[in-house]
Parts: sequence; structure tokens; C-alpha cells
Amino acid sequence: MELDFQDKQLVTEEAYYQMISLRSGSLTGCSAELGALAAGAGESEHLAFYEMGRLLGMAGQITRDVEDTWGPNADGITPSNAINKKKSLPLIHAMETAPVTAKRQLASIYVKRTLDSEDLSKIIEILDQSGSREFAESKAREMADQAMAALDGFASETRSTMEDLAHWALDGLT
Repeated sequence: MELDFQDKQLVTEEAYYQMISLRSGSLTGCSAELGALAAGAGESEHLAFYEMGRLLGMAGQITRDVEDTWGPNADGITPSNAINKKKSLPLIHAMETAPVTAKRQLASIYVKRTLDSEDLSKIIEILDQSGSREFAESKAREMADQAMAALDGFASETRSTMEDLAHWALDGLT
């Protein structure tokens, strides 16, 4: 799905969430569920751990998208994502919410065969003006909160350990 997104001009927010749920979410969800099963959890418990892991995996992917878009020093999009024309949540948000002129600028940049440093700077400028970083960071935090809510009713020491995973998923956000 992610490779297919590279060739599409428009990717919806919902399609993005589905893709990261199937990739990053499924991997961490499966890991959490297997850990719960190995510890002897019953059906409702291991399903809760799957959901917690799925949501933390999605939150982690959004966090990586933010880091990859603004770079490790918040100074610009990373070359691999620009070259691959990755459709990350910040870009999708801008394409859905930016003024029409900004959407046209993004579209004209993304149809180019190769992008130069001016293109990368313009992308960041549009994303910043659209509030796309703040939106993506908020969505990652929301998913981490939902992940912890999936464990409501579990012992406090279990929740405390899992909250460390939530912090890991959000590591790097401002």
C-alpha cells in the first residue's frame, strides 16, 4: 500500500491510517498479543493487548513520519522520503486542509521526477503553514492515549509498564 501511495497524487487520511494499521500496527499488535498469550492471558486480555500494540505501532509510525519530514534537527525533510515521495500524515493533512494554491504547489512538486532543495524547502513551508506537524503530533498522542485506554481494568503495574511503551512510541515529538 505504501509503495502504491507513491504513485498516487492524493491519498486520504483514512487510507493512510489503514496502511499503517496493517503494517506498523499489526506488527506491534501481534508482538503485544503474543507476549500476553505467553504470559497466560485469556481471550479478552490478549485481544486488549493486541489493540494496545496496534495503536502504539500506529502512533510510533506517525512519530517517525514527523521526524522524517522535519529531519532529526527539525531542519528539513529527509532525502529518502523526498526521493521516494512518501505520503506521510503531515503531507496528507496539508493536501486535505491547505489553501488551494498551496495544494497546487504541493501537487506540482510531487509530479516532478526528482526534487531539489528548493522543492524540499517549499514542502516544509507549506506543511508549517498548514499546521501539519501539530496535527500529526496530536494524532500520535491521541492514538497512544487510546492504546492505554485499551488496558483499562488491568493492574496498575501492567499499565505502568505499557505506559513506557507509549512514551517510546512518542519519543521525538515536540
